[in-house]
Amino acid sequence: MEVLIFNFIFILILGLILKANTQESKGKINTFVVLSFVSSFIIHTFVDPMSVLDLPAYEDAFVECMSLPFYRLKDAFWAGSMEIGFLWYMKFLSLISDDFIIVLIVSSLIMLCCYYRTILTNSPYTYVSILFILVTVFDQSIFVLRQHLAMALLTLSWNSIINKNYRRFGAYIIIAFLLHRSSLVFIPLFFLYNIENKKMYITALLISCLVFAVSYFVVLQYFVSLMGRDYTGYLNNVKYEGANYVDFILMSGLFISMIFFMKSAVFERGINRLLLSITSLAVIGTFFGVGNSSTGRLFYYYTSIPFILVPNIMKYINNQIVRVGFAICYIGVYVYISYLGSSAKYLENMSFLFWSK
Repeated sequence: MEVLIFNFIFILILGLILKANTQESKGKINTFVVLSFVSSFIIHTFVDPMSVLDLPAYEDAFVECMSLPFYRLKDAFWAGSMEIGFLWYMKFLSLISDDFIIVLIVSSLIMLCCYYRTILTNSPYTYVSILFILVTVFDQSIFVLRQHLAMALLTLSWNSIINKNYRRFGAYIIIAFLLHRSSLVFIPLFFLYNIENKKMYITALLISCLVFAVSYFVVLQYFVSLMGRDYTGYLNNVKYEGANYVDFILMSGLFISMIFFMKSAVFERGINRLLLSITSLAVIGTFFGVGNSSTGRLFYYYTSIPFILVPNIMKYINNQIVRVGFAICYIGVYVYISYLGSSAKYLENMSFLFWSK
């Protein structure tokens, strides 16, 4: 955990030194992007697998994949809990190297490249977006490999949604589904975004709220049945009373901030309308998912959006003090959640190949 905190502080200070928080020097921003990418890649890759939840199981699955031909992977022991696409992915990597580190190297590259490309394409404040990545998806993605690979790849589908390219979007969904079946939850975004009429759009959101209010668990049960029996935990896990409560408050705050600062611009086609759709689904999902901790993972495809959402809201805040204060407040909240909140316990014993406790 200490290394993760040091990495955040290093990148925070690096950005301030290079003045990457402004748009005045493209060269300085590019330098910041490269250095932050390298630093994050090293941290994300060279973790000791035995010190982190889930990675020992992934390593065991990798060893099994090495011993089996492609056509027999469907009969592997780990096929009962891991998607066949992910087993194919590990089998392919085992042809390159028999060391599990190859999985961590390639997975880290895929995730970081996807997120950095999305940031460089859609964020007006690169520096802020990269800081948000570090305190939202970054830590969990170290050991929740399958879902975070799917989530990262689906950020590349945003242009397909905006351009109504349903074939390309479908291809992204299929690839993501082969890695983690929960990616099916991303499908409604395509249809919501492409409702052209503003009144129809709002009506669709209200109907979604009504349907969830009347039969949330019925809808969720049907959805989970499409994913398969291994995902029944999304229905049955009520381990933490009030789970998703924090996510609901944060997403609601960001939704209100969008409406207040961006006003009618939230309905403009492009990234604004996409962010409105993602945030709306995040609010609905987390509200009706309060009390079921596993649905927090399910709706993480939507609640992970602050790394693009906050910078785009900032673009519409004219007062510099308010704009900077807005970013600092939200980054501060996520820093607390990531490094001091309950989620930090999953990484408290984490160590690295180059940093022994």
